[in-house]
Amino acid sequence: MRLVAREALLIFRRAPLLSALSVTTIAFSLFAVGLFGLVAVNLQQALRRVAERVEIVAYLLPGTPIETVTLATKDIEAFPEVGSAEYVSEDEALTRARSELVELRTRRSPARAPSWSSSATCSRSWSAIPSPPR
Repeated sequence: MRLVAREALLIFRRAPLLSALSVTTIAFSLFAVGLFGLVAVNLQQALRRVAERVEIVAYLLPGTPIETVTLATKDIEAFPEVGSAEYVSEDEALTRARSELVELRTRRSPARAPSWSSSATCSRSWSAIPSPPR
């Protein structure tokens, strides 16, 4: 072991620039490998978090029998990728919406959409609009 260390020091003295470049190249390559590993681990964790938050919503036709809803819920829960399936009735959905949305907390009629009358006139004439350059 002493011989290896002595020879290494001798080589460092003979060619200091080449030795420094070799050490720097090895250091950068180790840094790149470590950085790649860190990015791979972070990307895997981010994808796992996104996969846990995936939510799919399916709407049913009004008047669907509860037996059909129960059967569909069981079929959906049978998939291995599905964590849980939940049926939300119309009344429960409205209650949730009222608790989450400020606009639905007051019990007033919804705002009417603006209507356009057929007698609307344009305030600019066509000659006032500049033509594109040629």
